[in-house]
Amino acid sequence: DAEGHFTYALPLVLGSQEIHLVAIDYAGNSSELKRTITRKEPLVDEIPPLIELHHPPEDYATEEEVVQLQGRVTDEGSGVQSLHLTHQTADTIHLEQTLEWDAEGHFTYALPLVLGSQEIHLVAIDYAGNSSELKRTIARKEPLRELIIRLQIGNKMATIGDRRVELPVAPQIFNNRTMVPLRFLVEAFGARVQWVAARREIQITYRDIFITLWIGETRVVIENLLDPGRPPIQKHLDVYPYLVQGTTMVPIRFISEEFDANIQWEAATQEIIIRWEP
Repeated sequence: DAEGHFTYALPLVLGSQEIHLVAIDYAGNSSELKRTITRKEPLVDEIPPLIELHHPPEDYATEEEVVQLQGRVTDEGSGVQSLHLTHQTADTIHLEQTLEWDAEGHFTYALPLVLGSQEIHLVAIDYAGNSSELKRTIARKEPLRELIIRLQIGNKMATIGDRRVELPVAPQIFNNRTMVPLRFLVEAFGARVQWVAARREIQITYRDIFITLWIGETRVVIENLLDPGRPPIQKHLDVYPYLVQGTTMVPIRFISEEFDANIQWEAATQEIIIRWEP
C-alpha cells in the first residue's frame, strides 16, 4: 500500500519451510529476508473434560430437602461443550438437567432430594467428543425431632434413643473436663469423620460445615463448604483432643458448641445426657 505494508495468504506444507523475500528498487538495489517456519501436524484432542464436585462430599447424608451442588468442569483441549446431570434412585430417574457454568468452569445447582439413598451422575462432553463422568451417592434421612444420647463416666455402654451401643472407650475425666469419644457422637448426629494420620488431624463434615481438629492441639478450624471464599473461623477448646486405644477423645463442650446440643450432667451418677434437635 502507500505506506509499504503488504499481506499475503500463503498455503503451507507440513514440516519445515522457508519464506524468502527479495525487494528491488528502481535503481536496481536489492535486499532480502529469509525466515524458517514449521507447520506441525494438528493436535488431536483425546483428553476428556475434568469434573470436580466440591459439594456434596462422598457419603453425604442430610435431612434437608434440597442440596446445593457446587463444582467445576474444565477442558484444556477443545473446551467443554455440555455438562449433564442425572439424579436417580435404584429404579427411577427423578431429574435430568443440562447445567451451566461460568468462565472459569464453576457450576452450582439446587437439587431437590428424595428420601433414602440416591445417586448424582454428571457427564461432561468436550467439542472433540471426549466424555467423562462422575457419580456420587448421597442420602436424605427422615428428620429427627430430638436425639437423646446417654453416656456415663467409666462405662462403655451408651444409648442412642432406645438403642444400646458399646463404645470403644468409656467417657473419662481429664484435667477436670469431661472427655467423650468423638466419632461415636458426631456420627450419631449424621456427620462424617476422617482421620489423616500423617498430620494427626481429624476432619469432620457436618451438613455444609467442614471442621478440623488436631491431636494435642486446642485449635479448631471451621470452614463453610458453600462459601469457600469466606475466611475460616478459628476457636480453641478447653482441653486438647487425645487418643486412647485409637479413639479420639474430645471435651464435651466441643459437642455442645459445634453441634448445638444441650448437655446435662448428673453428678450423683456421673451420667452425661445429650439432647440434640436437628
